[in-house]
Amino acid sequence: MIYGEVFISPDHAAAAGLSYASYVAGLAAGIERVRAETGVEGRMIVVGIRHFGEEAVEKAARIMVEEPHPLVTGFGLVGDERQGRVQDFARAFTLAWEAGYGLTAHAGEFGGPESVVDVLDNLAVTRIGHGVRAIEDPSLVARLAEEGTALEVCPGSNISLGLYADFSTHPIGRLRRGHHQFR
Repeated sequence: MIYGEVFISPDHAAAAGLSYASYVAGLAAGIERVRAETGVEGRMIVVGIRHFGEEAVEKAARIMVEEPHPLVTGFGLVGDERQGRVQDFARAFTLAWEAGYGLTAHAGEFGGPESVVDVLDNLAVTRIGHGVRAIEDPSLVARLAEEGTALEVCPGSNISLGLYADFSTHPIGRLRRGHHQFR
C-alpha cells in the first residue's frame, strides 16, 4: 500500500476565504477520489505556523479538535523554527494529544541539534519535521533511535535552503544508519 500525508493550514485556508470545514472537505474529497482510483491512502495533518505566534497555533489546534474529520490524523508545528520558544506552543500540542492526534514539529533544519532536543523535551512528538542537524550530536541520534522518533527528512528543501550543498553532502544516509554508526 502507498500512503501519503499532507500538511494543511487553517490559516492559509482563511487567507484564501475558505472555512476550515470547507477546506478539509475539499481536500478529503480529493483524497477519497485518489484512493478509489489508485488505492493510494492519504491523511491530513493540521499545522500551526510558528511565526504566526502562539495564539494562532493554539487556534489551529482548537479548530481541528472542535471540527474533527476522520482523515485528519495529526497536528504539527511548521514555519520558521527560530521564532518563539517551543514551550510557548505546548498548550496547542496538549489539546491535540488529549484529542488523540499524532504529533510532529519542525526542528533541526535552521535550528541546530538543540532545537530537536527542545521539541523532544517539550512537545511529546513522535516525529520531527526535518531534524537533519541532529547528525551534529551523536547522543541525540542515539536518543532518536532509542525512542523510535521518526525524522520527516526532505533533502530537496534542505539543499534549496542552503543547509547542504548537494545530495552527496546531505546526511540522510548517515541518519538512516542511526546510532549504530557511533558505537
